[in-house]
Amino acid sequence: MRRVPAERPNRLRLSTIGAVAAITGMVFATGCQGESHTGHGTSSTTAPTRVVDTTPVVAVWAVPQAFLGVWRGIAVDGPVTYEITLTINSGKNAEEVALSSVVDNATGNRCDRIERLFNASETELSFTGRTSGGTVCGDGAKPSTAQLRPDGTLAYTADRPTVSGTLRKS
Repeated sequence: MRRVPAERPNRLRLSTIGAVAAITGMVFATGCQGESHTGHGTSSTTAPTRVVDTTPVVAVWAVPQAFLGVWRGIAVDGPVTYEITLTINSGKNAEEVALSSVVDNATGNRCDRIERLFNASETELSFTGRTSGGTVCGDGAKPSTAQLRPDGTLAYTADRPTVSGTLRKS
């Protein structure tokens, strides 16, 4: 099972802080352009220019179009198999963008979760969730990951129980 490295959230935080610092610097620099720096108290008659948002789309952590929709498949944890349904909606980081359902094929026990996006790239989404229904769900806050493969399927892993499998868009 694939685990999200502990340093990834730190890199995201540092990237976000760097982006905010860069934008703040641009706003400060643009705001100072219209002022006179001669020390005589005079100022330019031109209005300061507006700062254009140049934040890359990836920095907003939007869910890529290829992930949107309902995905179904089978996942395994040793000898136990589970039917997985994952519905992914549009949204951005820290939003609840997906619903997951895990059904134990042997017992019929079902666990439903609402998934909150905490990391997104063009090929991978990482979630934490909260239990929204079902039986024997365990800790709903454990992570899950959906990785888009070149063949259009999703490699799905979750830590509740520890399952991995392939999902197909339905």
